[in-house]
Amino acid sequence: MVHLFDLMADPGERKNLWNDPALAGVKSALKDRMLTWHIDSAFHTRDARRRIVSSPGDKPWQ
Repeated sequence: MVHLFDLMADPGERKNLWNDPALAGVKSALKDRMLTWHIDSAFHTRDARRRIVSSPGDKPWQ
């Protein structure tokens, strides 16, 4: 489950705003930031480059 809270208005995190249509732009920006972080952090792991640039038929686990 995904959660999005307005911590200023709801410090107790009682109302999940993830499905609020008014926050679609916020959700999109957060997803973009997470994807960027995920890709960037993968380059700092062992053998990440080979896994990222391997061909679809490759078996990177071997």
